[in-house]
Amino acid sequence: MKEMFNILTRMGDAIAKTFGDNCEVVIHDLNNELENTISYIKNGHVSNRELGDGASALVLDTINHSDAHHEDKLNYIIRDGEKYIKCSSLFFNGNDSLRYILSINFDISHLIKTQEAINQLVVHEEEEKFDTFPVDVNDMLDRLIFQSVEKVGKPVDEMNYKEKSIAIKFLDECGAFLIKKSGEKVAEVFGISKYTIYNHMK
Repeated sequence: MKEMFNILTRMGDAIAKTFGDNCEVVIHDLNNELENTISYIKNGHVSNRELGDGASALVLDTINHSDAHHEDKLNYIIRDGEKYIKCSSLFFNGNDSLRYILSINFDISHLIKTQEAINQLVVHEEEEKFDTFPVDVNDMLDRLIFQSVEKVGKPVDEMNYKEKSIAIKFLDECGAFLIKKSGEKVAEVFGISKYTIYNHMK
């Protein structure tokens, strides 16, 4: 495993050095706790993350579907605040299980502004609504809860049992319940017991 990690960090150094300060390179170690999956990062100012920070939505989804085959996810766009970040994520196995995710995140905001100044029209592939970069896994949980409420389309206090079930199943599918004490937070937000959460997940 150390040899593979060393190879990935060499790749990361080369990519970051070649494409400059606007290119972030991140390696997530899936054997680490969710709170500190980032085991390598260059140009972390792109996503405001640093070494030892936690899982992104991509990492949560990957761990939550560890039994599935994960193909590399290439050339997608994340809108993070005012930033447009062009991303690719590569998956690496070790000992017959998924071990590392190498992500390349290139801030193209300045390029888009230049293009807009030229002809007021930005041409790129359809923007994918993936997620903004989390500061930590608790921040990620808050964002996933917000997305679950958006999915239902009405405030929590107006949801019926079936609509809360839709929201809870969405959180389960996204891997939200992999986060420590997430059940307590979700139960509080939706005004239900942890036991009821498990019933919704069935």
